[in-house]
Amino acid sequence: MPTTGAPLGRLPGPQRAALETVFGLAQAVPPDRFLVGLALLSLICDIANSQPVLCAIDDFQWLDQASAQALAFASKQRPALGGAA
Repeated sequence: MPTTGAPLGRLPGPQRAALETVFGLAQAVPPDRFLVGLALLSLICDIANSQPVLCAIDDFQWLDQASAQALAFASKQRPALGGAA
């Protein structure tokens, strides 16, 4: 997933700041998990507007709880926006 450049820059300010924090691009208080999930969903949807998107998680068993929660939130919301899960 791109962490710099146009896709991240197109997100609303609070969402962009949340992802910059969790990606280690900025130092701030850890953002709310729902804001991170929403930001991830927004980022995926933004990219999906111009090209197909496949999210594959390798070694899922090693994923930290916060990352798993953000991915779960985004994956549960995506079908409601017209995409496949």
